[in-house]
Amino acid sequence: MIKQFRLISLPETIDAPLSRYTSFDRLSDLLENRSLYFRRADLYKDSLEGTMSRSTLLQRPSFFEGATDHWIYETMPLIDGQTRKCVYVNCWHNSESESLQMWENYTIKNKGVMIKSSLNKIRMSIIDTQTEFLINPVQYINYEKGHILSVGMVNCA
Repeated sequence: MIKQFRLISLPETIDAPLSRYTSFDRLSDLLENRSLYFRRADLYKDSLEGTMSRSTLLQRPSFFEGATDHWIYETMPLIDGQTRKCVYVNCWHNSESESLQMWENYTIKNKGVMIKSSLNKIRMSIIDTQTEFLINPVQYINYEKGHILSVGMVNCA
């Protein structure tokens, strides 16, 4: 079953081109097993991947008005950490041009391939009816100043 989370807007067309940067090993695995690799969110090189911005964390007391300090400052950080350990991510890039940062983050020593597809093709290729998939674009923000709703942080495709 595929669920689409709509708090953050999707590309204007589901047929817009998407790119996936990957290593030769992951490409070989994709071709051999005919399946995408989903990595656990807390295992990415970027330690901020799937975390709340500092601004969002500072706004929690007003957002969760009436919650105890224990809940906001002790329980919620535990939940945040556990969420990153149970969410698996498959990242695609929706830019018309190549990205050095994507080559650096998703290949080994910038050696790999870039696969082209579309959101519609990816969505239609998911045949797993037991797992729930959430298709949602990532919104990159300034960690110190940016704010995003807590529920928008989890992004799977």
